[in-house]
Amino acid sequence: MCVAISACGRIGYESRPGADESALSPEAPSVTVSPEEEVSLETEEDPCLEAPFGDGKDGVALFRSGTRRIINESSQISAPLGEGSDEFSSADIADLAAIGVLRRGSVLLFWQTQLPIAVARGGNDVPRDPSTPPSFGYYETHRVAEVADDRVRLCAPLASAYTRGAQLVAVPQYVSMVVQSDAEVTADAWNGMFGGLLAFMVQGALTLDGRLSMSGLGFRGGEYVNREETPFDCGSQDFGNVGEGFASGDEVLGTANYGSGGGAAICINDGGGGGGGWGAGGSGGRTGGPQASEGGQGVTSAPQHLVLGGGGGAGSGEDNAGSSGARGGGALWIRAAIVEGSGAISASGSAAGPGNVGGDDGAGGGGGGGAINLIANELELDCARMDVRGGAGGDTNGGHGGGGGGGGGLVRLAGAFSGAADCNPPVAGGRAGFPEASPTPSAPGLPGHFERN
Repeated sequence: MCVAISACGRIGYESRPGADESALSPEAPSVTVSPEEEVSLETEEDPCLEAPFGDGKDGVALFRSGTRRIINESSQISAPLGEGSDEFSSADIADLAAIGVLRRGSVLLFWQTQLPIAVARGGNDVPRDPSTPPSFGYYETHRVAEVADDRVRLCAPLASAYTRGAQLVAVPQYVSMVVQSDAEVTADAWNGMFGGLLAFMVQGALTLDGRLSMSGLGFRGGEYVNREETPFDCGSQDFGNVGEGFASGDEVLGTANYGSGGGAAICINDGGGGGGGWGAGGSGGRTGGPQASEGGQGVTSAPQHLVLGGGGGAGSGEDNAGSSGARGGGALWIRAAIVEGSGAISASGSAAGPGNVGGDDGAGGGGGGGAINLIANELELDCARMDVRGGAGGDTNGGHGGGGGGGGGLVRLAGAFSGAADCNPPVAGGRAGFPEASPTPSAPGLPGHFERN
């Protein structure tokens, strides 16, 4: 069975002011190969040989200080792919082959980022358990055995089916990787079809003195819409847009959460709910109407899963002074023999903006924290540098509703390294937006979770 893949996102080459553009070029994005390494990018070895930290086919990666680089190509899976499939086809295969993404020995990550599942409206706060595939967040990696014409054959069949809401991510395989101080490595933001994941493998050492950042690049927050209807019907549930979460559907209005997406404000000047991460998002502040906006649902942790932070719900208002819900954090999938350095890895949720000058309208909810999934043989990076905190809810002045805080995300570490007993990554939920509006104040997000396997 085959799967068609839509046009893929292009590699970005955005740099900060003053960056050294000669360091990295589109022809060799973010990678320089040292002659003494004697690395062959086209090997005759069996492409299906197991390589837990990759085969190094993408060379030695150097990310210079002052630059920002996107290293992953992502594509929406636009046709169903059944369990047991071992090949797929694409009308865009020539374009992908031209930039060297799909070739013999490449590593591909198949990821069911969302699922088209029904979520009860009006108050379903039971965390969903994604432990049984197919399910939202489930992923698996495969090596490419052969690329011929418009077909790609995998070394092994897929263990799960993939449907609407799934994407394909090409995973670079480096010999070693150096991220200098004030350099940032990232991926495209989730755009409703693909993106939101930074994934790579390193045969040797990942020397991180800069940043691996996916903060604020996960599920999207609900957009603020100014309401001018008079009189206001607080029971109509049409006052705001909910945040985006693991459920993929057409419901966008109302106070109830939509999966991990925070609920929106239902009555004038109420705040939106925070997005969910591993922990649930906080409810928005209520100034009137029948109920406060709900925070996004938390997600039960499970192996072989990556879940983006949920977006916050929008605040409500009629003075063009409210704010939208904030984006959740993205996800990172890292496999490296050694991880060292003084840098940082982040997938935190974004903070929602305030209810504007004077705070005359309600504020949006903060974004939920995302996920960091890291396997290494030696881990020397301080765990306190791995941040998946939820974003703060938006503030307002006076008696208007603040936004709920986003829930904290998930850090999962595994590998042969010892220790991690003192590991304490930041997984806190985001703070509630000010002030404590009556009759119901906004609430902070719940903490996320840390796992050491």
